[in-house]
Amino acid sequence: MKQFIFKTTGILAIAFLFGIQLFGQNDLLSRFFNNLRNTVVNNAEKLNAWQTDAENAAQKTAKAFTDCPSPAAQNLYNDLTNKLQQAREVKRLADEADRQGQDARDNCKRTTRLNAQCDASYNTLSFKATSAAAAKTITSLERAITVLKGLKCASGCNRTGRIVYPTIQFGERMAKVVDIARIPVPPFGSVPVPYVNEVTYCSSWRRGSFWANWDAGNSEFDADFHLRLPKCEKTNTISVCTEWDLNLLLPRLQKLNIVPPIVSVSDLKVEIPNKNFSLISGVKQVNCNKPIKVARRSTVTLNLEISSNPLSVLTGQGQEMVEIGCAEPAFGLEPISNDVSLPDLTKVRISWKGITVKGGYIEIDMTKPEFQGMCKKGLGSSIKVPTITVGKGYLDLPNVCLQPRFIDLVAKK
Repeated sequence: MKQFIFKTTGILAIAFLFGIQLFGQNDLLSRFFNNLRNTVVNNAEKLNAWQTDAENAAQKTAKAFTDCPSPAAQNLYNDLTNKLQQAREVKRLADEADRQGQDARDNCKRTTRLNAQCDASYNTLSFKATSAAAAKTITSLERAITVLKGLKCASGCNRTGRIVYPTIQFGERMAKVVDIARIPVPPFGSVPVPYVNEVTYCSSWRRGSFWANWDAGNSEFDADFHLRLPKCEKTNTISVCTEWDLNLLLPRLQKLNIVPPIVSVSDLKVEIPNKNFSLISGVKQVNCNKPIKVARRSTVTLNLEISSNPLSVLTGQGQEMVEIGCAEPAFGLEPISNDVSLPDLTKVRISWKGITVKGGYIEIDMTKPEFQGMCKKGLGSSIKVPTITVGKGYLDLPNVCLQPRFIDLVAKK
């Protein structure tokens, strides 16, 4: 029993001495760090909120503000700039406190030789983490401020709108007549005589469609200009002869055993039938069912891209409307169709009859090569073809801005 009391008393004594030693170490360490633990870095608790504000501001565009320059954007810029200054001050104070903590740690180690305990006490300080948080907030604020400084807004106009549109003048000309062969007249060969004519006429008309372009500075139409104009879409070409030279034709017919050898020129008769052709001989101006109007002046200034369609963007805008063309029918034009009767050389009737010659006839296609050079008279220029002359019309639109003048959204930086 005495032995047990002795051992217990010994353990308690050792624990008491260890406690006294531990208390003494803590008291010793606290002398180096107590002042720092009571140090407060002003505004450190606001860093997270400032960073959130900066990240939200960095997402803004010029469309988020109504004025140009914008007082709201200016206030936001000033607020972020003020927070940036405070965040930099927070970092400076945190860095200074951390430097003092490092000095206290080093002094603790030299004095007590308790390196692990001195490091542990230093690590309980929050100044280094505060400095890192301040640095992150500073970066976010600087980025947001840079975004706001770079935002531009439209104020005024460097170039107002002007549209260019086609104007049409129509007329007519005689059909193109080409001599496809010529022969000399015996005996000298000095006078050329036309053989069969080829006549090209318009058989189908394309009405086209009206449009307009923004004047890009060169007063020219767009690339598909020719694809929209009214014009002859299809042409036909026919061979025409109205009178044959029988002195040349008869020997050829006899050589081909088409006409008996005893037939003379006086016994020969050539009849050329006519065939009706439908052709477009002209165009005429008609009443417009759907006029195209453009607002010369709008109630507000419109900022447009030059790639937009001026006819669709400006429809219904403003009060003063100007008619510049016709959509239906396109350009206010309608084709004029005519039926003409022309010789049909594919069904020429050749007949013969004389005092001593038995009568007969045959139907021949006189467009064949073996009958070339035997036409005595071709077609005149009685067939007409419509013509179109394209001009340019211009309309200035002072209330349409194609090239806005951009200024800084934040006026004072």
